[in-house]
Amino acid sequence: PGTAAHNEWALKQIVKIRTKPLRDLAVEDVEAELKRLATRGASKRKTRGTNPRSLGKTSLMKVRRVLGVVLTEAERRRMISWNVAKLAQIPVGAAPPTKRRSLSTEEAKALLSAAQVDGPWYGLIAVMLYCGLRPGEVTGLPWSAVDLSEGTITVRQSRKMLPGGVMEIGGTKAHSDRVLALPVIVKNALIDHRRQQRAAKRAAPVWEDHGLVFANEIGRPLDPSNLRRLIDRLCGLAGIDP
Repeated sequence: PGTAAHNEWALKQIVKIRTKPLRDLAVEDVEAELKRLATRGASKRKTRGTNPRSLGKTSLMKVRRVLGVVLTEAERRRMISWNVAKLAQIPVGAAPPTKRRSLSTEEAKALLSAAQVDGPWYGLIAVMLYCGLRPGEVTGLPWSAVDLSEGTITVRQSRKMLPGGVMEIGGTKAHSDRVLALPVIVKNALIDHRRQQRAAKRAAPVWEDHGLVFANEIGRPLDPSNLRRLIDRLCGLAGIDP
């Protein structure tokens, strides 16, 4: 469903060449459309009901790729002689992707310290930092994937947002499981976390047991968006830029 929604978004961006017969579509047409998408936010004039935001290089590449998939099918059916989307180039002046930054070692230590002091999130932050789990992977991690005797976790599922705002836990994008060795500090953190979670389960008036390592106060899955807000708050307590 996520891929289908992504493809639909990409094709909706293409409006100027949509009515042109496939056999008449040229590389120049696709490049002109990509240039329009890259610069449409530069105009001060806004038409009601449209999105004037310019697309950056990454989004333009997505649009070109999805159009290329469509034209590959047309090529397979011998409706066109070649795939002009694959030959088209991204505009030179397209905005580059936003640079991401990682925490320094000292910042990571500060974040761990803040998590240890503030609430029951030390184990979660430790798993993300030491094992490199994504937000969806850590919020979808089940106890059945944790082997504390062997000191490993197996990443096989992820919590994700489907079109329409529906959350579900399903397989990861990778076709095979990732088995990760747990550093001693993470193993000990998970042992403590399991003890705390069992105590919270006994004390809670209502508990929904989904078998998850990290859940909210009544056992329900954590929303990855709430997790990001939690990390922002912990970064604030640690005095670092989130």
